Amino acid sequence: MKPELLSFAFSHLDFAPRRDSVSDSLHVSGSTSVLPNPSLLRYEDHIIVTDRKTIGVFGGPDESFSPLDLKLEGFRSSGVGKLAMTDVDGTVYLWEPPKPPIAVWRATEAGFYFAVSLSDEHLLVTRFAKNGDMEDAFAIDVSDGRILWRLDPGFHIVAATHYGLLAWSNSLDDLQCFDQNSGHIKWHTPWEGGIELYGIVDGILWGPGKTHLQRIDCETGTFLSPIEVQDSLTPGGIIDDEGIFHCCGGLNYQKFDLRDNGRQLSFVKFHISTDGPSVGGGRAGMIVATDERLIFTDQRGGLWVVHPDQPTEPHLIWRASSIISTPVVRHGQVLVAESKGVITAFGASRL
Repeated sequence: MKPELLSFAFSHLDFAPRRDSVSDSLHVSGSTSVLPNPSLLRYEDHIIVTDRKTIGVFGGPDESFSPLDLKLEGFRSSGVGKLAMTDVDGTVYLWEPPKPPIAVWRATEAGFYFAVSLSDEHLLVTRFAKNGDMEDAFAIDVSDGRILWRLDPGFHIVAATHYGLLAWSNSLDDLQCFDQNSGHIKWHTPWEGGIELYGIVDGILWGPGKTHLQRIDCETGTFLSPIEVQDSLTPGGIIDDEGIFHCCGGLNYQKFDLRDNGRQLSFVKFHISTDGPSVGGGRAGMIVATDERLIFTDQRGGLWVVHPDQPTEPHLIWRASSIISTPVVRHGQVLVAESKGVITAFGASRL
C-alpha cells in the first residue's frame, strides 16, 4: 500500500507521495510566458498555473496557457475531494481539470471566503475579515448548501484528511482533529510544528520539529517518540511513494524509512562552499526521480541535482534571474516558474 496523500488545505496543492520519471539530460529545452508571480501546482496528471487571482491548466507541449474566466478571491487547495475555489463575489466552485468548474454555493454575508473539500459531498467554508482574522468556519452539504456544523474561528486550518480535519491552535500550541461529519473533536495533542506537515504514512502523521521529525497516530492522536535529524534545523523534505522521507537542507542529504520507525537510511554531508546551494527550498522545492536523483531549489534561485547513492557535491543545473517557484514534472520535463512570469522547461521535450 502506498503512503496516503495528505493534502495541505491552505498551503500547496499536491504533495502526493511519488517518484517522477525525469529526463536523463536536464538541459534548458524551452520557455513560455504565463502570469506574473506564478505558482506551478500539480493535480493528478495536470499542471495548474495560478497567481492566486487567476488560474488555469497548463497545456501540452504545443499549447498556450488558457486561464479560466474567473476572478479568484484566492486559491487554496483541494482537501480530499474535488478542487474548491472561491471568486471575488463569494461563489464557491468545484473543479475537476480539465472540465469547466461548477458553482455550488454563494455567500450571503460580506467578507473574504475560501473553501476546501472535506469529501465529494461536503465543503469547509471559511470567512475572513479585511485584517486577515478568521470570522467564521462552517461545513456545508454541497447538494443543498445546508450548514452541517461550525468550527471555532480561533483555529488555523491545516489539512483535510480521511482521518478528519486537522487544525492548529496558536494559543494552545496543539493540533486538533475534527470529525468531518459532525465537527466534534476526535483528539488533540501538543504540536510544535504549527501548520507544517509532511504527510501520512500507514496511519502516522509526520511533520517537522526543531531538530527532529514529529509523528502522531492519526486514529488516536497519540504523540509518538520523535526521530532526530542530523545537522538540520526545522528539517524540510518530501515523502516518496515507498514511504521514504528525503530531507535536504542544501548542506546535507539524508533519507529516513517512515515505514520502519523512521530509521535513517543514509546521510551525505556536502562541503560548505560559496558556489554551493544555499539553504534548500524545503518540502516545496523538491522532486524525487525514479532513478533516485533529488532535484531541489535553493533560496538564491538555483536549481540543483544530486544522487544520494553516488555521494558527490550537488550539481547546479540552472540559476534564474528572479525567484523561482516549486518545480514540477510533466512528461519527463522539469518545469520551473520565475516570479517574472516565465516557465522554463528542462529535459528532452519542448514546450
